[in-house]
Amino acid sequence: DSSRALILVLDAAGRLVRWNRECERATGFHESECRGKPFAETLGAPESRSALRDAFSRILAGETVENEPVEILGREGQRLLLDISGGLVRDERGDPEWVVVTGIDRTAERLAEARRRELAVELRAIWQNSLDGMAFLDGQGRIVAANPAFCRLTGFTEQEIQGASLNQVMAEWPGYEAAELERFRDLFSRRAFDPFTTREVRLRDGRRLWLEISSAFVPRAGNGPLLLISARDITARVQSEQQLRAANEFLESTALWARELAARAESASAAKTEFLAHVSHELRTPMNAILGLLELTLSSPLSESQRQNLEMARESAESLLGLVDDLLDVSKAESGRLSCTPVPVRLRETLNGVMRLMVHRGSARGLHVRWRVGEDVPDSILADGARLRQVIGNLVGNSLKYTREGAVELEVSRIGAPSSPRLRFIVRDTGCGIPPEHWAGIFEPFVRLHRDPDGGTGLGLTISASLVDLMGGRLYVSSQPGEGSQFAFSIPLVEAPLQPDSGESTSGARVVGSPPRKGRILVAEDNPLNQHVIRGLLEKQGISVTLVSDGGSAVEKALTAQYDLVLMDVQMPGLDGWQAARAIRAQEPPGRRIPILAMTARALEEDAAACIAAGMDGYLTKPVRMADLLDAIARHLPEAPASPVENAPGCGQQQSRTEMQEFVVKHINVEGALERLGGDRALLAELAGLFCEEGPRLLREAESALAAGDAAAVQNAAHQLKGLLAQFCADAAREAAWQLELEARRADLIAAAPRLEALRSHLAEALPELRRLAENG
Repeated sequence: DSSRALILVLDAAGRLVRWNRECERATGFHESECRGKPFAETLGAPESRSALRDAFSRILAGETVENEPVEILGREGQRLLLDISGGLVRDERGDPEWVVVTGIDRTAERLAEARRRELAVELRAIWQNSLDGMAFLDGQGRIVAANPAFCRLTGFTEQEIQGASLNQVMAEWPGYEAAELERFRDLFSRRAFDPFTTREVRLRDGRRLWLEISSAFVPRAGNGPLLLISARDITARVQSEQQLRAANEFLESTALWARELAARAESASAAKTEFLAHVSHELRTPMNAILGLLELTLSSPLSESQRQNLEMARESAESLLGLVDDLLDVSKAESGRLSCTPVPVRLRETLNGVMRLMVHRGSARGLHVRWRVGEDVPDSILADGARLRQVIGNLVGNSLKYTREGAVELEVSRIGAPSSPRLRFIVRDTGCGIPPEHWAGIFEPFVRLHRDPDGGTGLGLTISASLVDLMGGRLYVSSQPGEGSQFAFSIPLVEAPLQPDSGESTSGARVVGSPPRKGRILVAEDNPLNQHVIRGLLEKQGISVTLVSDGGSAVEKALTAQYDLVLMDVQMPGLDGWQAARAIRAQEPPGRRIPILAMTARALEEDAAACIAAGMDGYLTKPVRMADLLDAIARHLPEAPASPVENAPGCGQQQSRTEMQEFVVKHINVEGALERLGGDRALLAELAGLFCEEGPRLLREAESALAAGDAAAVQNAAHQLKGLLAQFCADAAREAAWQLELEARRADLIAAAPRLEALRSHLAEALPELRRLAENG
């Protein structure tokens, strides 16, 4: 029982008689479970039962059995690998009585040996089939063995590579092979190889490869260790990384270059905007004098021809001023400095103001101009009223330019879900149309597809598209040649509390406040012409004016004398307007705050902010117009009573209907004209005043064109007069214009001469009535 060997005693029939405790431990059976049973059939593995029976027979026959391998099964089915030996025990008569079998458990050893054989097969398969090249090196750098992948990698056969030096197969430092070999031997002796490294090597055939190399020492019994290296070709990956790195470096340098270009562009854009602001200032300063002097002169007694000439001069000056404003807006849009400031505005009043001007322009061309606002559109909304007027004016004005006959319409409606309503604006015309391939191009600056009969820069649609973007929408166009055009945009609809009347009557005529009759105003302005204009405009209203030419004098006067208001130019020698305003605010006594209004010719939004930051109360953009000037004075001197501007259109709106019809008309049909305008007498009076300016000019154009033999120009002037006269139902004059247009269309200038004389006569009869209509409504 103390033996580590399995000892069994069998009877002559091969049945188990007894066994020791090691048998019980190894098999898991108790002796009583197997006693009396045939050993071979009970414990032998199926494939070993025959061997067990054979060994038992030989032992009974007197043979000696030593260390023969067999397999037996345990209780759990586990296999036990035994080396058995056996001997025969005879009784007194010499007959076989017992067979004693001794077994040595070789299970662990046999399994380990089988695993070693399996591992050898597996390692051989890996060695033969690995995609990585592997080789064993001795301490001298010679290749002891190399797998097929290593041979393919280096271009050697298995026979050639056996015993070759590593630096002959792949050289890291071509030309220094001896030194490289010496370094290898040193690292081998110190076991100092890097376990993982990346190297570029040159092969026998001249190829250069990037290899990932791993290394490990493999000890050997009785011999020195070998170095196992594994090499993987990563040339393609390294080249890709190098290309990617080069691309990244290129992109980084390109991005840096782009940032530099962007910075330069931004600087150039800012410089351009500043330059245009400076140009605007330089242009607006003389324009202030020109328009102011024209306004002063027009308010004095003049002959009819003088008044007409001055009106044309003012119209040209206003056109030039509009061009300056457009250029500034485009520059600000390109630099991202264009802005919109939503405030509560009365939508219908805003639209009426701009569309009434369009009615007159349309009438001059014989066109109908209509506008309609949906009933569900609120009257008070949050919007930038000035910018909205600018967009509508640009779109409708553009349609009028390119429409020869028919109508231009504006439709405003509410669209979208109740939770996110929008306001849609659609401008339709019956003009010449735009080919689809040119739709995108018309929004570019300075692009004009057709010759503009009234001139223009091609900036209106560019500015309008930028402003609509700022308002939260996008400007669209739909058009076909010969079928007219449709421009549309929508903006978020935000209702605002109903605003009080803005001071504009239904006809669009302005009612402005008058300053105190004995008011005193200090004017700080360095330009002598502008001084003359401002003094003339204010003194004409009974205002006492004190002039100074620099900021320092303005501060001194404002602090030492009593003034009701200060008008401050922002660009002056010495102290500029902003510095002067700060100085006044810092030194004026407590409880007294004199209103300060800036006058600037730069026309940039940031100037307004700078004025407010300097302590000013508002600002006026040069050229300063009389109506704007008096409006500003009235706003900052609220105790002044309100009165209308002298001779302003619509100033007689408070007259009774009977008083407005006191004069007798023979050559125009007032009732018919009112019917065309929906009964709007103020608008009719305004249009009459505008015709009194436009009609004589067109007649002169026709006369000049006839004298020059220009039939087309005669036809154009007659056509415009015909449309204007139709607005007032002046049938006789309109018929005369129509006859003149027909003769000019035939290019019969001889027949056109008496037609022109007839038109002149009819206009001479109608103009006095139109002037009275403009003056009295």
